[in-house]
Amino acid sequence: MLHYGASHYHSDEMNTPDYCASQIVRDCTRSGISVEEFAQSKIILSFLDEGFDPDGIEPLTRMLSQSHPGRFMVLFNAHVNADQLPYPAHCCTTWLINRSEYKLDQLDYNFDLALDRKFLCLLRRPTLNRAYLARFFLDHIGLHTVRMSFGSGQPCGDQYRDIVGVDLPLLVDGVLTDRVQEFDISNTQFHSCLFNIAAETSSQTEYCGNTSQWRSVFLTEKTWKAIMQRQILIWYGVPGLVEHVRSLGFDTFDDILDHQYDTILDEAQRHQSVFDQISQLNDRYSLADCQTLRQQLRPRLEANFKKLLEYLRTNRRQVFNAILEFDSYST
Repeated sequence: MLHYGASHYHSDEMNTPDYCASQIVRDCTRSGISVEEFAQSKIILSFLDEGFDPDGIEPLTRMLSQSHPGRFMVLFNAHVNADQLPYPAHCCTTWLINRSEYKLDQLDYNFDLALDRKFLCLLRRPTLNRAYLARFFLDHIGLHTVRMSFGSGQPCGDQYRDIVGVDLPLLVDGVLTDRVQEFDISNTQFHSCLFNIAAETSSQTEYCGNTSQWRSVFLTEKTWKAIMQRQILIWYGVPGLVEHVRSLGFDTFDDILDHQYDTILDEAQRHQSVFDQISQLNDRYSLADCQTLRQQLRPRLEANFKKLLEYLRTNRRQVFNAILEFDSYST
Protein backbone atom coordinates (compact mmCIF):
# COMPACT_ATOMS: atom_id res chain seq x y z
CA MET A 1 0.00 0.00 0.00
CA LEU A 2 1.31 3.45 -0.91
CA HIS A 3 0.44 6.65 0.95
CA TYR A 4 0.27 9.41 -1.65
CA GLY A 5 0.30 12.90 -0.14
CA ALA A 6 -1.43 14.84 -2.91
CA SER A 7 -1.80 18.27 -1.29
CA HIS A 8 0.64 19.74 -3.83
CA TYR A 9 -1.95 19.34 -6.61
CA HIS A 10 -3.70 22.53 -7.72
CA SER A 11 -7.30 22.12 -8.77
CA ASP A 12 -7.13 24.60 -11.66
CA GLU A 13 -4.20 22.72 -13.20
CA MET A 14 -5.57 19.29 -12.39
CA ASN A 15 -8.19 19.49 -15.12
CA THR A 16 -7.36 16.36 -17.13
CA PRO A 17 -6.36 12.79 -16.33
CA ASP A 18 -3.32 13.32 -18.59
CA TYR A 19 -2.00 16.03 -16.26
CA CYS A 20 -2.63 13.77 -13.26
CA ALA A 21 -0.85 10.85 -14.88
CA SER A 22 2.18 13.04 -15.65
CA GLN A 23 2.23 14.32 -12.08
CA ILE A 24 2.13 10.80 -10.70
CA VAL A 25 5.10 9.83 -12.88
CA ARG A 26 7.04 12.85 -11.59
CA ASP A 27 6.17 12.05 -7.97
CA CYS A 28 7.13 8.39 -8.38
CA THR A 29 10.47 9.42 -9.87
CA ARG A 30 11.18 11.78 -6.96
CA SER A 31 10.25 9.09 -4.44
CA GLY A 32 12.22 6.27 -6.04
CA ILE A 33 9.07 4.29 -6.78
CA SER A 34 8.60 2.67 -10.17
CA VAL A 35 5.46 3.37 -12.15
CA GLU A 36 4.87 -0.39 -12.20
CA GLU A 37 4.96 -0.49 -8.39
CA PHE A 38 2.46 2.35 -8.25
CA ALA A 39 0.19 0.57 -10.72
CA GLN A 40 0.20 -2.63 -8.67
CA SER A 41 -0.30 -1.01 -5.25
CA LYS A 42 -3.30 0.05 -3.27
CA ILE A 43 -3.24 3.84 -2.97
CA ILE A 44 -4.13 6.04 0.01
CA LEU A 45 -4.66 9.45 -1.57
CA SER A 46 -4.27 12.05 1.18
CA PHE A 47 -5.64 15.59 1.06
CA LEU A 48 -5.58 15.94 4.84
CA ASP A 49 -3.40 19.06 4.77
CA GLU A 50 -5.51 21.01 2.26
CA GLY A 51 -9.15 21.73 1.56
CA PHE A 52 -9.87 19.87 -1.66
CA ASP A 53 -13.40 18.60 -2.17
CA PRO A 54 -14.49 15.77 -4.53
CA ASP A 55 -15.17 18.16 -7.43
CA GLY A 56 -11.69 19.64 -7.17
CA ILE A 57 -9.96 16.28 -7.50
CA GLU A 58 -12.39 14.65 -9.93
CA PRO A 59 -9.85 14.24 -12.79
CA LEU A 60 -7.50 12.40 -10.44
CA THR A 61 -10.16 10.14 -8.93
CA ARG A 62 -11.62 9.46 -12.38
CA MET A 63 -8.22 8.28 -13.56
CA LEU A 64 -7.68 6.12 -10.47
CA SER A 65 -11.17 4.65 -10.81
CA GLN A 66 -10.02 3.27 -14.15
CA SER A 67 -6.47 2.27 -13.19
CA HIS A 68 -7.12 1.19 -9.56
CA PRO A 69 -10.79 0.14 -9.33
CA GLY A 70 -11.48 -0.69 -5.69
CA ARG A 71 -7.81 -0.15 -4.85
CA PHE A 72 -7.67 3.50 -3.80
CA MET A 73 -9.03 5.53 -0.92
CA VAL A 74 -9.21 9.30 -0.42
CA LEU A 75 -8.59 11.08 2.88
CA PHE A 76 -10.30 14.49 2.99
CA ASN A 77 -9.88 17.44 5.33
CA ALA A 78 -12.59 19.53 3.66
CA HIS A 79 -16.11 18.78 4.86
CA VAL A 80 -17.58 16.23 2.45
CA ASN A 81 -20.16 13.46 2.69
CA ALA A 82 -17.77 10.57 2.21
CA ASP A 83 -20.57 7.97 2.28
CA GLN A 84 -22.05 9.38 -0.94
CA LEU A 85 -18.87 9.05 -3.00
CA PRO A 86 -18.33 6.26 -5.58
CA TYR A 87 -15.00 5.32 -4.01
CA PRO A 88 -13.81 4.67 -0.43
CA ALA A 89 -13.17 7.90 1.45
CA HIS A 90 -12.76 9.22 4.97
CA CYS A 91 -13.32 12.81 6.09
CA CYS A 92 -11.41 14.32 9.03
CA THR A 93 -12.16 18.03 9.21
CA THR A 94 -10.34 18.38 12.54
CA TRP A 95 -7.06 17.00 11.19
CA LEU A 96 -5.09 20.26 11.39
CA ILE A 97 -5.44 20.21 15.18
CA ASN A 98 -2.62 17.66 14.96
CA ARG A 99 0.02 20.12 13.72
CA SER A 100 3.20 19.31 15.61
CA GLU A 101 4.02 23.01 16.01
CA TYR A 102 1.16 23.51 18.45
CA LYS A 103 2.62 21.57 21.44
CA LEU A 104 -0.69 21.79 23.29
CA ASP A 105 0.71 20.05 26.34
CA GLN A 106 3.03 23.05 26.79
CA LEU A 107 0.40 25.76 26.33
CA ASP A 108 0.01 27.80 29.48
CA TYR A 109 -3.15 29.94 29.39
CA ASN A 110 -3.82 32.51 32.10
CA PHE A 111 -7.43 33.61 32.55
CA ASP A 112 -6.24 36.36 34.89
CA LEU A 113 -4.33 38.03 32.06
CA ALA A 114 -5.86 41.45 31.49
CA LEU A 115 -7.53 42.00 28.13
CA ASP A 116 -6.21 44.98 26.18
CA ARG A 117 -8.30 44.56 22.99
CA LYS A 118 -11.76 43.27 22.29
CA PHE A 119 -10.96 41.70 18.92
CA LEU A 120 -8.11 39.72 17.39
CA CYS A 121 -7.93 39.58 13.59
CA LEU A 122 -4.76 38.11 12.06
CA LEU A 123 -4.68 38.32 8.27
CA ARG A 124 -1.26 36.95 7.39
CA ARG A 125 -1.89 36.18 3.71
CA PRO A 126 -3.38 39.14 1.82
CA THR A 127 -6.51 38.63 -0.28
CA LEU A 128 -9.12 41.08 -1.52
CA ASN A 129 -11.80 39.83 0.87
CA ARG A 130 -9.40 40.11 3.80
CA ALA A 131 -8.42 43.60 2.66
CA TYR A 132 -12.06 44.67 2.91
CA LEU A 133 -12.22 43.15 6.41
CA ALA A 134 -9.10 45.07 7.45
CA ARG A 135 -10.54 48.30 6.02
CA PHE A 136 -13.75 47.75 7.98
CA PHE A 137 -11.80 47.45 11.24
CA LEU A 138 -9.72 50.54 10.53
CA ASP A 139 -12.74 52.66 9.54
CA HIS A 140 -15.31 51.50 12.09
CA ILE A 141 -13.55 49.86 15.06
CA GLY A 142 -10.00 51.20 15.37
CA LEU A 143 -6.64 49.71 16.27
CA HIS A 144 -7.17 50.64 19.91
CA THR A 145 -9.93 47.99 19.95
CA VAL A 146 -8.60 45.34 17.55
CA ARG A 147 -5.19 43.68 17.41
CA MET A 148 -4.79 43.14 13.70
CA SER A 149 -2.23 42.18 11.10
CA PHE A 150 -2.44 42.17 7.32
CA GLY A 151 0.09 40.82 4.86
CA SER A 152 2.75 39.72 7.34
CA GLY A 153 3.46 36.57 5.35
CA GLN A 154 4.17 37.93 1.87
CA PRO A 155 4.51 41.22 -0.06
CA CYS A 156 1.34 43.28 -0.49
CA GLY A 157 0.62 44.92 -3.84
CA ASP A 158 -0.85 48.34 -4.43
CA GLN A 159 -4.32 46.86 -4.89
CA TYR A 160 -4.36 45.85 -1.22
CA ARG A 161 -2.92 49.15 0.00
CA ASP A 162 -5.59 51.04 -1.94
CA ILE A 163 -8.36 49.00 -0.32
CA VAL A 164 -6.99 48.96 3.23
CA GLY A 165 -6.05 52.64 2.99
CA VAL A 166 -2.73 52.50 4.87
CA ASP A 167 0.85 51.46 4.15
CA LEU A 168 1.31 47.70 4.31
CA PRO A 169 2.03 45.30 5.84
CA LEU A 170 0.27 45.86 9.14
CA LEU A 171 2.33 43.96 11.70
CA VAL A 172 1.73 42.69 15.21
CA ASP A 173 4.97 40.82 15.84
CA GLY A 174 7.03 41.43 12.71
CA VAL A 175 7.21 39.80 9.31
CA LEU A 176 6.76 36.04 9.65
CA THR A 177 9.78 34.17 8.37
CA ASP A 178 9.21 30.55 9.40
CA ARG A 179 6.45 28.05 10.15
CA VAL A 180 7.15 27.89 13.89
CA GLN A 181 6.68 31.65 14.27
CA GLU A 182 3.51 31.50 12.19
CA PHE A 183 1.96 28.91 14.51
CA ASP A 184 3.17 30.39 17.80
CA ILE A 185 0.25 30.11 20.22
CA SER A 186 2.28 30.81 23.36
CA ASN A 187 2.52 34.54 22.57
CA THR A 188 0.40 36.13 25.29
CA GLN A 189 -0.41 39.24 23.27
CA PHE A 190 -2.70 37.01 21.19
CA HIS A 191 -4.42 35.80 24.37
CA SER A 192 -5.42 39.29 25.50
CA CYS A 193 -8.47 39.59 23.22
CA LEU A 194 -11.89 38.01 23.74
CA PHE A 195 -13.30 37.78 20.22
CA ASN A 196 -11.35 36.21 17.37
CA ILE A 197 -12.35 36.91 13.76
CA ALA A 198 -11.15 33.86 11.84
CA ALA A 199 -10.81 34.70 8.14
CA GLU A 200 -10.79 31.09 7.03
CA THR A 201 -9.02 30.00 3.87
CA SER A 202 -12.12 29.01 1.88
CA SER A 203 -13.82 31.55 -0.36
CA GLN A 204 -16.57 31.37 -2.94
CA THR A 205 -14.93 33.79 -5.36
CA GLU A 206 -11.24 34.40 -4.70
CA TYR A 207 -8.13 33.26 -6.50
CA CYS A 208 -4.54 33.02 -5.30
CA GLY A 209 -2.57 33.90 -8.40
CA ASN A 210 -4.20 31.81 -11.12
CA THR A 211 -5.38 29.13 -8.71
CA SER A 212 -8.83 29.20 -7.14
CA GLN A 213 -9.14 29.16 -3.39
CA TRP A 214 -10.85 26.28 -1.60
CA ARG A 215 -14.62 26.52 -2.06
CA SER A 216 -15.71 24.04 0.61
CA VAL A 217 -15.81 24.15 4.41
CA PHE A 218 -12.13 23.77 5.34
CA LEU A 219 -11.08 24.29 8.96
CA THR A 220 -7.50 25.48 9.40
CA GLU A 221 -5.29 26.67 12.23
CA LYS A 222 -7.26 29.94 12.25
CA THR A 223 -10.16 28.17 13.94
CA TRP A 224 -8.15 25.82 16.15
CA LYS A 225 -5.76 28.48 17.46
CA ALA A 226 -8.69 30.64 18.59
CA ILE A 227 -10.05 27.70 20.60
CA MET A 228 -6.59 27.05 22.03
CA GLN A 229 -6.48 30.71 23.06
CA ARG A 230 -9.92 30.40 24.76
CA GLN A 231 -11.59 32.93 22.50
CA ILE A 232 -15.06 33.41 21.04
CA LEU A 233 -15.03 32.92 17.29
CA ILE A 234 -16.64 34.87 14.49
CA TRP A 235 -15.99 33.25 11.10
CA TYR A 236 -15.30 35.11 7.86
CA GLY A 237 -15.59 32.28 5.38
CA VAL A 238 -17.98 30.17 3.32
CA PRO A 239 -21.59 29.31 4.23
CA GLY A 240 -22.14 26.37 6.56
CA LEU A 241 -18.81 26.68 8.33
CA VAL A 242 -20.30 27.60 11.72
CA GLU A 243 -22.88 24.83 11.48
CA HIS A 244 -20.17 22.27 10.86
CA VAL A 245 -18.09 23.48 13.84
CA ARG A 246 -21.23 23.22 15.93
CA SER A 247 -21.86 19.68 14.66
CA LEU A 248 -18.38 18.68 15.84
CA GLY A 249 -19.49 19.43 19.41
CA PHE A 250 -17.88 22.84 19.89
CA ASP A 251 -19.70 25.68 21.64
CA THR A 252 -20.27 28.49 19.11
CA PHE A 253 -21.70 30.80 21.82
CA ASP A 254 -25.02 31.32 20.09
CA ASP A 255 -26.35 33.16 23.14
CA ILE A 256 -23.62 35.79 22.66
CA LEU A 257 -23.31 35.90 18.87
CA ASP A 258 -25.77 35.96 16.01
CA HIS A 259 -24.29 33.57 13.44
CA GLN A 260 -27.05 34.23 10.90
CA TYR A 261 -24.32 35.12 8.40
CA ASP A 262 -23.54 31.40 8.18
CA THR A 263 -26.71 30.77 6.16
CA ILE A 264 -26.29 33.69 3.72
CA LEU A 265 -25.22 32.38 0.33
CA ASP A 266 -24.34 35.72 -1.29
CA GLU A 267 -20.75 36.49 -0.33
CA ALA A 268 -21.06 40.29 -0.20
CA GLN A 269 -24.20 40.10 1.93
CA ARG A 270 -22.59 37.54 4.23
CA HIS A 271 -19.52 39.73 4.74
CA GLN A 272 -21.73 42.69 5.56
CA SER A 273 -23.59 40.56 8.11
CA VAL A 274 -20.24 39.73 9.74
CA PHE A 275 -19.34 43.43 9.82
CA ASP A 276 -22.73 44.20 11.43
CA GLN A 277 -22.17 41.51 14.07
CA ILE A 278 -18.74 42.92 14.96
CA SER A 279 -20.17 46.45 15.24
CA GLN A 280 -22.98 45.24 17.50
CA LEU A 281 -20.53 43.45 19.78
CA ASN A 282 -18.34 46.54 19.93
CA ASP A 283 -21.32 48.68 20.92
CA ARG A 284 -22.63 46.14 23.42
CA TYR A 285 -19.45 45.35 25.35
CA SER A 286 -16.85 47.66 26.78
CA LEU A 287 -13.37 46.27 27.37
CA ALA A 288 -14.27 45.87 31.06
CA ASP A 289 -17.42 44.00 30.04
CA CYS A 290 -15.30 41.68 27.89
CA GLN A 291 -13.07 40.99 30.89
CA THR A 292 -16.10 40.07 32.99
CA LEU A 293 -17.66 38.04 30.20
CA ARG A 294 -14.51 35.98 29.74
CA GLN A 295 -14.55 35.01 33.42
CA GLN A 296 -18.23 34.13 33.23
CA LEU A 297 -17.67 31.99 30.13
CA ARG A 298 -14.51 30.36 31.44
CA PRO A 299 -16.07 26.88 31.92
CA ARG A 300 -17.39 26.92 28.34
CA LEU A 301 -14.13 28.20 26.87
CA GLU A 302 -12.26 25.49 28.74
CA ALA A 303 -14.78 22.89 27.56
CA ASN A 304 -14.04 23.87 23.96
CA PHE A 305 -10.33 23.40 24.60
CA LYS A 306 -10.97 19.97 26.15
CA LYS A 307 -13.05 19.00 23.11
CA LEU A 308 -10.13 20.04 20.92
CA LEU A 309 -7.80 17.83 22.97
CA GLU A 310 -10.19 14.91 22.43
CA TYR A 311 -9.83 15.30 18.67
CA LEU A 312 -6.06 15.63 19.07
CA ARG A 313 -6.00 12.25 20.79
CA THR A 314 -8.40 10.49 18.41
CA ASN A 315 -7.80 11.94 14.92
CA ARG A 316 -4.80 9.80 14.03
CA ARG A 317 -6.42 6.65 15.38
CA GLN A 318 -9.62 7.27 13.40
CA VAL A 319 -7.70 7.83 10.17
CA PHE A 320 -5.52 4.78 10.86
CA ASN A 321 -8.60 2.63 11.51
CA ALA A 322 -10.21 3.87 8.28
CA ILE A 323 -7.08 2.85 6.36
CA LEU A 324 -7.00 -0.56 8.06
CA GLU A 325 -10.66 -1.13 7.20
CA PHE A 326 -10.01 -0.17 3.58
CA ASP A 327 -6.99 -2.49 3.42
CA SER A 328 -9.04 -5.35 4.83
CA TYR A 329 -12.10 -5.08 2.62
CA SER A 330 -10.96 -3.50 -0.66
CA THR A 331 -10.70 -5.81 -3.64
